[in-house]
Amino acid sequence: MTGADVLRKFPLGESLMKILIWIAVFASLVSCSFFNSEKPPRELKALLTEEYARERSENISDVTYQLKFDLTGEKSFAGTAAVHFTLKEKMFLSLDFVSGQVLDITINGQQISSPSYNGFYIELPEQLLKLGKNSVLINYTHAYSKNGAGFYKYVDVKDNRVYLYSNFEPYHANQLFPCFDQPDLKARYTTQVLAPKAWHVITATRETEKVDKGQYEMWYFPQSAKFSTYTYSLHAGEYEVWEDVAKTKNHEIPLRLFARKSLASFVKTEDWFTWTKQGFDFFESYYSYPYPYGKYDQVLVPDFNHGAMENVAAVTFNEDRFVTKGEKTREQRRKLATTLFHEMAHMWFGNLVTMKWWDDLWLNESFATYSSYVGLSEVTEFKEAWKIFNSRKQQSYRQDQSATTHPIAQGCAHTQAAFANFDSITYGKGASVLKQLSYLLGEKTYRKALKKYFTDFATQNTTLADFMATMEKVSGKQLQSWEQRWLKTEMLNQVEVFFTCQRGRIDHFEIYQTGTQEHPTLRTHKTRLALFRRSGGLYKLNATQAVEYSGGQTRVKKMEGRLCPDIVYPNYEDHDYVVVNFDKKSLQNIEANLVTLQDPFIRSVIWSDLWAMVLNQEMSMNRYLEIVEFNGLVEKDLDILSDIFDNVEVVLKEYFPDAGQPWVSKREVWVKFFEQAIITKMYESIDEPIVQRHWFGYLVQVAESPKVLRLLEKVVKRHRSGLPINFEVGQDLRWDILNTLVAHNYKGAVKLVASEQKRDSSKRGELKALLAESLEPSLENKKKMFSRLLAKKEELSFGTLRTIMAGLFPSQQKYFHRKFVDSFYKNLSKISESGEEYFASEFAETLVPTFCDQKSSTQISKYLAAEKDLSFPVVKTLQAALFENQRCYKMRKILKGDDPEMVGAGY
Repeated sequence: MTGADVLRKFPLGESLMKILIWIAVFASLVSCSFFNSEKPPRELKALLTEEYARERSENISDVTYQLKFDLTGEKSFAGTAAVHFTLKEKMFLSLDFVSGQVLDITINGQQISSPSYNGFYIELPEQLLKLGKNSVLINYTHAYSKNGAGFYKYVDVKDNRVYLYSNFEPYHANQLFPCFDQPDLKARYTTQVLAPKAWHVITATRETEKVDKGQYEMWYFPQSAKFSTYTYSLHAGEYEVWEDVAKTKNHEIPLRLFARKSLASFVKTEDWFTWTKQGFDFFESYYSYPYPYGKYDQVLVPDFNHGAMENVAAVTFNEDRFVTKGEKTREQRRKLATTLFHEMAHMWFGNLVTMKWWDDLWLNESFATYSSYVGLSEVTEFKEAWKIFNSRKQQSYRQDQSATTHPIAQGCAHTQAAFANFDSITYGKGASVLKQLSYLLGEKTYRKALKKYFTDFATQNTTLADFMATMEKVSGKQLQSWEQRWLKTEMLNQVEVFFTCQRGRIDHFEIYQTGTQEHPTLRTHKTRLALFRRSGGLYKLNATQAVEYSGGQTRVKKMEGRLCPDIVYPNYEDHDYVVVNFDKKSLQNIEANLVTLQDPFIRSVIWSDLWAMVLNQEMSMNRYLEIVEFNGLVEKDLDILSDIFDNVEVVLKEYFPDAGQPWVSKREVWVKFFEQAIITKMYESIDEPIVQRHWFGYLVQVAESPKVLRLLEKVVKRHRSGLPINFEVGQDLRWDILNTLVAHNYKGAVKLVASEQKRDSSKRGELKALLAESLEPSLENKKKMFSRLLAKKEELSFGTLRTIMAGLFPSQQKYFHRKFVDSFYKNLSKISESGEEYFASEFAETLVPTFCDQKSSTQISKYLAAEKDLSFPVVKTLQAALFENQRCYKMRKILKGDDPEMVGAGY
């Protein structure tokens, strides 16, 4: 009964009653102010803190969800969630549910007329809860997602078919249904879905029944296995479907692959099913534990924010990354296989055994990354997988030496911090350290420990301590010091060898390990040393030796007495995670004749080390380009070439001075040199279409001169181009060419884009045309697109917003970027405060104004100091940008010093 009801019931005592009510209200306020001054139990934000999650998990158990979804709405969906759980002790209890509408709630049979819902979570009144078993029934609605998190709706512009999919990590399952959205409150799920008849509905289990409901069908799914909310999924729509079966030693696993109807003809199903079957054979053996779920679906989805997501038995993949309009290169096929293995690895490490909280996110992702490369190298056609793994490690080295470095294992105060920790340290460094651990313990011991880990902890939540205790128990090694130094300290070590020779043989050999002044930690490493000698015009492997080293200096007597080497490499087979500093003799031989080093894997690793020297200001950009000229242009390994030209592109577009600034002549010389050299390589590879396709891709990357842009125009127009093209120029490559032309303001490029969009009326074509529109280099256009970005951000999909941002300020258009510095900082504060985490992070990362100068660094520093309410991901992004800008500035100073004419030039 409300206060108004009381007054109406006793009209004669109205004045007295008013006084009593005001006294009661005042007493209540006083009580709250003086006797309940503790902070609220939960923040009014779209996040979950570790503190509150821990309290919930200590008091809640035996969670199950009975879920019903009505997907017949145009802009929103309706749902009913029956949540059952056991309560140990009374507490402030809430169900996570962000940005929905609660219609009604019933708790333990009692309906609540006015639910306590604030847009972030639903408060469950303590007086209605009881110790032991509880049931909460919630009817609700929720709008479909536009930013790719939660439950996303996509309408295909090609045929108007509708496609829905979910994406929940780390804290978005609550946008599909009210839940306890944290990894250590695992649950079982029973699902019903009402959907149009033409649709497929996909979740963690296969449907047991479909009931006709006129123009709709009701799908019934049985209770699932026990797993975390972030790995639950719901996908629905008029998907094309292909089916197969993986037959392993343990059982048969039904396989399905889904894609949009308009994209179906481009899906290479044979690749998908072949690698999926190979993956199941490998992982069931590698983990010594059968696949824990009854089926395995893979769903190609549009506008996806990530590469893929490991939902239990219903994995989602980014169709733009993994479906190619045109012939796939080996590199593209391998990227798909790598991602497929990565997500499959999560079925065990992440889904079957799950981290207790997001501070152990690294173990989830590192494990999937490392074991996917093990599998690729052992059971697929991609035996070169470790060479590619090294390329990925370079991103980790780069971040680990930057301002945003952090320990692999670190605290995570809330889910927003977890969102920011999907980075190169979490994935690449963590995986590299697991590779180091496996080498330290021995592969057989390591795999034996995995078997025990999955056997002991299946369906449970674990911590790093559980994982390390298992490794210690099986190996018999004490790993506390190893764990502390490798997992709980940041940065990496540098290693260098010192040796002397007498009469053609080594008489003394040492390894030196160093840290930095800020990060002096020295670690125990196990590595393999390699000696190379020149013979018959090639550098060939002469000897290898496994060795453990720790501390600052380690003498390796087993190397003494061996033939004096021409090149020494202290991380052969790439088991270690370390920066290699070459001894003087080795570096001279590498610079002059790297291409003659026989082993492509070691060449790949050394190229990475040379690039690291550039980034660390130990080698000038000019010197690196000269090494590319003498060694890179005669390299035959396509993977190494790809890495080299990615770096060349960065040097020419990011690190050399911009057009319009002092001293660009040397850059122009290099651009023209590489353009002509690549065209020459295309002629030389006329009988090797695959190789020629790669060289042409590099030409599109570096093309700038009017002459070469004219050749690219002719390729698009299908005229005699003047290029010896002996391969198919597919649709995706045509768009890449067109966007290169637009970015360089090539005459007639905009008309070519309009014509191409008529040719390719798909959603991908629409986005590529939008990218071209954003790339158009005029100040008027940049203002228009920037305004559109901000004005329409609530209406447009995140994929569309991301496309606009990608085209606004490419490296060759710094002039326009400089005009938007104030607008960037003014709008970033508003966007960050709005809680739009995906948009805010992308806005900050893509549009941050950095011009390789001190002024940019000062602007970022002042902004970070002044703005105290920025989200964690935005702060981290700006810190990274500040570091990269300062690095670039230092590299340009070295570049000036290369040329005596430029010393003291003032730039």
